[in-house]
Amino acid sequence: MLRQIRAGEYEGIKDKIIKAEWKPDFGPQEFVPRSGATVTGSRFFLIAYNVNILGTKEQAHRIALNIREQGRSENEPGRLKAVKGIGWYVQEYDMAQVSMNLDNYKITPPHIAFEECAKDARELNLGVCGSELVGLIPIEAMLMAADYYIEKENLFILDQRQKIMLVIDRPGFPLFRNSFRRRESSSI
Repeated sequence: MLRQIRAGEYEGIKDKIIKAEWKPDFGPQEFVPRSGATVTGSRFFLIAYNVNILGTKEQAHRIALNIREQGRSENEPGRLKAVKGIGWYVQEYDMAQVSMNLDNYKITPPHIAFEECAKDARELNLGVCGSELVGLIPIEAMLMAADYYIEKENLFILDQRQKIMLVIDRPGFPLFRNSFRRRESSSI
């Protein structure tokens, strides 16, 4: 994993590279300080996703601790697998956010992360003011959300473009709409 490679910073590579388990796939097994280091790898598609909470940083963080896989501790794991999360306050938006990395949207898709954040917010008597996608999202994740809302609301939609429109328009799951609204309102 990249995290293991980065451990010990660049200077630690000279001690690692001489070990058999650290043998490079290509090139000599030697540390050349003047050359630097390059590593490539791949992982499953990560979705960076935030849920806006009308509350404090502490309240948003409480929700994040409830849902993220790590939870509060080993003895108190969170509810959602393959989710990392933290709560913070975003001055620009004047609201708190539950900021999440969804490491595997097939295990925990964004719409489930949103619904769980909204459930916890309701229990704390807090409002939820949309969500925010940071970066890209696979169309499969969008269609999974569409299928969820189609079933939940007993809708009949077959067209893929209409399914995407449905997801963009769902209360609290407007991945794109809220970002556009913020930009529009900030220029007024």
